[in-house]
Amino acid sequence: MEHKNTKENLHHMDRPLIVKIISILICAAMLVGIPVTASTDRVAFAQHPHELSEVIVVAEADCVNAGVAYQECRYEGCNYTAPVELPVLGHQVIALEHLENAVSCSRCSGEFAPEFMDVDGVLCVYAFEQPVEDYTGFVTCEGEQWYARDGVKNTEYEGLYHGEETVYYVSGGKVQSDYTDYYYEDGKKWYVKEGVAYDHYCGEVEFTWPTPDCWIITSYFGLRDQPTAGASTDHKGIDIGAMPGVKIVAAASGTVIESAYNDLRGNYVIIKHGDGLQTIYMHCTEVFVSTGESVDMGEKIATVGSTGNVSGPHLHMGVYLDGTPVNPMFYLPY
Repeated sequence: MEHKNTKENLHHMDRPLIVKIISILICAAMLVGIPVTASTDRVAFAQHPHELSEVIVVAEADCVNAGVAYQECRYEGCNYTAPVELPVLGHQVIALEHLENAVSCSRCSGEFAPEFMDVDGVLCVYAFEQPVEDYTGFVTCEGEQWYARDGVKNTEYEGLYHGEETVYYVSGGKVQSDYTDYYYEDGKKWYVKEGVAYDHYCGEVEFTWPTPDCWIITSYFGLRDQPTAGASTDHKGIDIGAMPGVKIVAAASGTVIESAYNDLRGNYVIIKHGDGLQTIYMHCTEVFVSTGESVDMGEKIATVGSTGNVSGPHLHMGVYLDGTPVNPMFYLPY
């Protein structure tokens, strides 16, 4: 039976198993008095962050030095040397000082979990019992998330913190997990729910698009040129261009508080929802609901028309928050 060479066998072996075998052999050699030759530099055996299966030796990779990103490494058994990304923190690393000691560095085992330590009255960020001076982010302390900047707890931070995937609302240096409200940053509106900020509404009221058969927006919320005499230049909703008779549905469940006609709005419907929200649907041809009636999200309430002061058939749809017009696009799925 033909045997594969040692290097190929090593390639297919489990890396943690290889590390254990090497450590056992070194310890056994020490016990029987066999001298162990090794570099005098501190080295570490680590799993390669990519798919290669060889054990690598990282020169001068001190596992207690937090924040190590790049090191020169070579694969054991060959002379290849290249800079590679080595995320020491958060990966299993066995550090061997002078190799012959065969001491496992437990500080580099397990997940990266920063914590605060009092250093001369200053709360500094530590991980694996070592300071992390360049750390900016959150540290969980007694079930709450506190903001740290450059390795130090910062209780003065106020506003939104933009993480890689999540945006948090921070006040007094702490994520306000009990805060649910709107927040404005540089003129942009955010919806904060239990301390997490979203660029769209995600509260208790669920919304759908008011004209499921037509998605063409002809005029957006905000300042605009006057489309026809008597029309507002400060548009308090959106216009959805559609042919007369196209179905209009309730964008959210609620109660009809107005179903009427006037010269500006034409035939219109106003529905009251939760969270201080109301929606309005204007210029309808026909209206199928009455004041005081309960409607479900997606239920047909009217059809598109050109009643009132308009330049052509369309649906004007508006959203009001506590009586103030707000951009419907913040609430509607589109």
